[in-house]
Amino acid sequence: MKNDDTRFISRRSALAGAVVGGAALAGTWAFPGFAEASSDVSATAPARIQRLFASFLTAKSAADVDRTMAFFSRSDTTYWDATAGFDFPDWAALKAVFGAYMPTWGPAAHSYATNLLGGDTGAALFFTNTPEEFGHEIRGISVVDIRDGKFVRWIDYWDGRHYGLEALNGFRAPLAAFPSDFGWALPGENASSGLKRTVADLARSLGGGDFQRAAGLFEENGVLEDLTLHTAVAGPQSIAAYLKQAVGSLPYGRGARVRHTVGGDTGGAFEWTNSRGPVPRGVSALQLDAAGKITRLSSIWDGSLVDPAWLTQRMAETIES
Repeated sequence: MKNDDTRFISRRSALAGAVVGGAALAGTWAFPGFAEASSDVSATAPARIQRLFASFLTAKSAADVDRTMAFFSRSDTTYWDATAGFDFPDWAALKAVFGAYMPTWGPAAHSYATNLLGGDTGAALFFTNTPEEFGHEIRGISVVDIRDGKFVRWIDYWDGRHYGLEALNGFRAPLAAFPSDFGWALPGENASSGLKRTVADLARSLGGGDFQRAAGLFEENGVLEDLTLHTAVAGPQSIAAYLKQAVGSLPYGRGARVRHTVGGDTGGAFEWTNSRGPVPRGVSALQLDAAGKITRLSSIWDGSLVDPAWLTQRMAETIES
């Protein structure tokens, strides 16, 4: 799905600016610097990558279109929203959006980072958007590919149920009109070899239903966290017990396929798809220790695609017996 600038701005203008001002660009609204953003920030990316994102957020905080766009590659930029079903196919389209809506931001509206995992070629940014931006809070994970210090592909994943079903349905693209491909192959696969091995091993284990092998990839105090389900399970024993019950139904479990990976040896993220169940796509971010063991795996996907009973059953699967 490709939108020209005029049609994109016209469509969003009909939504009174609320959508583009917030959800459609959920992961990029500015708040100056990680240290100022939140006491919960736990970035493990190299210092230079932390500085890159902090500078980017500072430029956004200043509502400076030119400074903001300087962080994106003029020749290769693509921007996607996996929950709303929007895409911004190039640098000019993204600049047009920022240019149209940055002047409308109020002083109280901001976003902040709570974690940053990755390396020189790509990172996973954990973000929160306050409700002042567009009326509803958004918490999510952005997957960002980096080339020569510039952002070349950015995609936001967040839980539409947390945003609010009525509000979400007011602007989200019809599910039948969602892109079938979110540009997964555009930037190439540039994650570190160590991270790719861990992701491949984890995905193979989860996708094949091998809960014991998947749990064995976690460090002794490792945590498997589902941000959509609001659940967290700690330690290989409990993780194995949980996955024994849940791996067949979790969106990133049996049948899931890795589509794109970003990051370095200390962590990153992988985007996945799953044609077997009601949730077709999402992202899982992982932190690794020096031995390559997973210290934390955090997944997020669109909970608005399933009903409360389905979610309740998934939560119940965390109960050990």
